[in-house]
Amino acid sequence: MRGRFSKQPDEIATAYQAYFGAWQIHPEQQVPFLMDGQMFGAGNAALGHLIYQHMSDMLCRFSNARVIHHSEARVVVPWRNASASIEYQWPAKDTNGWGIWTDEYWTIYPDGVSIRHQLVHNNTDKAINCELNQNEILCHPGQATEDVMNDAGVIIANTDGETVTINRSDAPPKKPADNWNLQLVNLKGQTKQFEIGELGA
Repeated sequence: MRGRFSKQPDEIATAYQAYFGAWQIHPEQQVPFLMDGQMFGAGNAALGHLIYQHMSDMLCRFSNARVIHHSEARVVVPWRNASASIEYQWPAKDTNGWGIWTDEYWTIYPDGVSIRHQLVHNNTDKAINCELNQNEILCHPGQATEDVMNDAGVIIANTDGETVTINRSDAPPKKPADNWNLQLVNLKGQTKQFEIGELGA
């Protein structure tokens, strides 16, 4: 299935006025585009004073995203972000006063599949012991998890073809070792969120 990309501000603003209203940030920090009527764009939200991640940058002070390639085949968006807290504190700084930064390169294809390439820059004495990817399920007002996700909520698989199904009511299992790098979030919608990570990631 091929989609149609659009980056026309008037078309996006007309179709998705609510999107812009939800994120009161500088227009240059928004990189929205449409693909067959679906919105893709910037926006951050996170809680916790001791959480250091790009989603804590509520004002997008350290966030810089732009479209560097836009064609019928793909859109490429580089995004530089910082791992600071909601109070704009770093877990540590290097000798030059820099914290932990990440360059991400998103390549988004017409069918909605994207590739996320991350380069983490850390010259501090603080080891990175973190999760570099999270699966977020966004609900509309009034919706609960059971409205958008099946009971068999997550299916993970390895490169040998073995699978494990995790139910929403189950306790989170330990992450299997080795080559378990495929995950599908079993949403009730027509599209299913999936990811394929590097082996060992």
